[in-house]
Amino acid sequence: DAEFTPIPFWFFNDTFEEEKVKNQLADYVEKGVNGIVLHPRIGVPKEMPYLSEEYFRAVRYIVKTAAELGMKVVLYDEGMYPSGSAHGMVVQANPEYASKGIILLDEEKAQAKLAAEQSAKVIAALPDGRKIVYGFNGGTIRGIHFGEDDGQPGAPKAADILNPDAVDEFIRLTHDKYYEELKEYFGTTVIAFFTDEPSALGRSSRGYKSWARGMEEEIVEAGGRLEDLEGLF
Repeated sequence: DAEFTPIPFWFFNDTFEEEKVKNQLADYVEKGVNGIVLHPRIGVPKEMPYLSEEYFRAVRYIVKTAAELGMKVVLYDEGMYPSGSAHGMVVQANPEYASKGIILLDEEKAQAKLAAEQSAKVIAALPDGRKIVYGFNGGTIRGIHFGEDDGQPGAPKAADILNPDAVDEFIRLTHDKYYEELKEYFGTTVIAFFTDEPSALGRSSRGYKSWARGMEEEIVEAGGRLEDLEGLF
């Protein structure tokens, strides 16, 4: 029965063409595939920014066509992955929401990081002068346009998904926006969101370990020694 259909990723990674979309979805149904994960990938034209009106014009057509074919749609909540940054829009809303972590640095590099970042903080000072510092890690995600892949200048900035305020912003920008645009399909055609590989550090980040604000206080209260965090590195 259709209830047991496979639901594959269906990549939205090219110029949007209504006829092509209609033909591909109809072809799926003909072959017994009655559901898709609508997954934006690298190849979406830059003239169609993520979550823009142009973007949702395409998404609405895709979901409407799926509904007419009796298909189910799982929405994908990022552009492209890992989830949690809204294609860099979370950090654009507040630069303090950029991904953070802890890193082990010698004294000179630690002082330079503390001077450069107002919110950076020493978590532990080791006997040899090195310091474990909490601060921005420079993480990125893979975007949906050419030039936004790992290591490329346009790669969107990752958000600190261990910060509840940053996550609230992400939900507002993505999940809430999708509901606003597609509410008539929720619970019928649209059955879920797919959250892909959430990472507290994003990608392309070396030397850092994940860390949540205030975790050092919990460790001390539980009888731990912050100097022992050196073992993570």
